[in-house]
Amino acid sequence: MNENTNSPQSNQPKPRRLHSKPMFVGVLFLAVVVVALLIYRWPSAKNSVLPTADTQQNVTTSDDGGLHVYYYTVDDSSQQNTRYNIFKVSPDLGKPDTATHSFSIMGRYPSVVTDSWKKDTMLFVSNAETQAIISSVDVSAQDSQPQTVLAVPLDTTENERVADARFVDGGTAIAFIIADGRNERAENSVLHIVSLQDQSKTERYPLSEKSPLYAGFGFLVATPDSHAIYLHETGGDGGFIWSQWYNVDRTTKTVKKMEGLPPIPQGEENPTASTFSPDRTKLAYADFSAVVDPDDVGQEYEEGQYGRCLRFDTNLLQKYASFGGTVLVRDLRTGATNEIFRNLSYQDNFCKNVGNRIISLRWLDDSLLAFETIDGVYAIDVNSKQRKTLFTFEETVSPGQQTRPALLSIQQPFIIFSDRSIVQTGTNKRLELVTPDAQQGYFFVSE
Repeated sequence: MNENTNSPQSNQPKPRRLHSKPMFVGVLFLAVVVVALLIYRWPSAKNSVLPTADTQQNVTTSDDGGLHVYYYTVDDSSQQNTRYNIFKVSPDLGKPDTATHSFSIMGRYPSVVTDSWKKDTMLFVSNAETQAIISSVDVSAQDSQPQTVLAVPLDTTENERVADARFVDGGTAIAFIIADGRNERAENSVLHIVSLQDQSKTERYPLSEKSPLYAGFGFLVATPDSHAIYLHETGGDGGFIWSQWYNVDRTTKTVKKMEGLPPIPQGEENPTASTFSPDRTKLAYADFSAVVDPDDVGQEYEEGQYGRCLRFDTNLLQKYASFGGTVLVRDLRTGATNEIFRNLSYQDNFCKNVGNRIISLRWLDDSLLAFETIDGVYAIDVNSKQRKTLFTFEETVSPGQQTRPALLSIQQPFIIFSDRSIVQTGTNKRLELVTPDAQQGYFFVSE
């Protein structure tokens, strides 16, 4: 029996009662000290670097902050307008999706911009003969209806059209690209910026008199202050992709080409991926570190559905031993580029040139980058190069026969993929949205 236990039935004399006021002051002082220590330690824990490479511990967070994932369906059966329905995905992955909006946009084939650079806001661009209407919908407000942002006059003799649009200046201005609507390439592309508070305040930046074949201009990102806007001029044909990056500096009123960057990703089969850091000071991009010699590709794979694997020649494994998907980060202020990761998996597999690719990239913050391989999703600190596992796919049987969905968004502890599936990293629970609406819908996120 513990002698220090004070039982209600004990006949021992009660201990001498201490004065309550000094005790209260002492307890209060101790509490203040503990709280101060916690406040002091929190920043260092929050900003700590990742553990050593290849640590297989899952990253989780206790506060998911809500899952902001939506999808929309389209009904263009009408000749006059297009009908949209918007659904929000349930954050606990167990409840049915919530129908939040139903509305119509004039025209049969409006352009839809889900990443409008204004939180919780979609943009729609409807081109008609004499004008284009840019409208917006606030997806955070239940049953909100489209609002006209701007009516843009068009030159009918040149077959002008608005090719793309985004909010800038904190949502107080609209940026859009007008081009002559040629079938084979965009011509006379011009970037316009109009203040929504005073539409007489405008900016105009000529971009290109003639784009490459089947190419046109689109928006990439803007800096947080909107002083710089990044654009791309991308096209492709027969499985080949060509693109050029541009930096529009609104302070100096100049448009400059950015050299030495990979093609803009077009579709899930493109082997390149790129993404700007949240503060827009860094660009992360991935590419396969070598072009495989056509003579080294096995004939059985040339036209096959599983990718282009190497011939069954052991000398080729040695030849391509150092080649793999690479993740590089360019400092946009200095131009310096550093390789932070190279995927050298499947050294003894003839499909290594397929399995070693980097599928997609997403920044978690300004120094932490998530990348996806055929085996899983990982986070890497771009400064220390230490990495950690976020999620692993089921066992990879053969890299030549595996396809993986691209990362759509990471809202820890959730990972959202392009195949309409969501993973909760703490449990590795994966939900595939298989309802008819979800299967027909187009997913987007609000970040």
